[in-house]
Amino acid sequence: MFASLNSVTAVTSAVISRQSHPKDKLHWKPDEPGYVPHIISTAGEWITAIVFLMYFLTFVRDFMKLRIEVKPRLFVRHLDEPALFPDENTRLLA
Repeated sequence: MFASLNSVTAVTSAVISRQSHPKDKLHWKPDEPGYVPHIISTAGEWITAIVFLMYFLTFVRDFMKLRIEVKPRLFVRHLDEPALFPDENTRLLA
């Protein structure tokens, strides 16, 4: 339900913004046409971003439980040296 509400809010905000005033503007004045839909769209986008961030932060405790180990294995000491495996000499680019 959360994802659906978030998606509907984002799409509705974008559609309202584009229908009311299709030109991209950086600074809006209250007496210009499309100002109110622009403010509604901007507020909807910020609400969507904040809600997504809050949703993402709910996973912090789960991520703290993860432990990742990386054990690198070198097959070639340098790229100019011969390969350790016979099929490793294939060309990367044709």
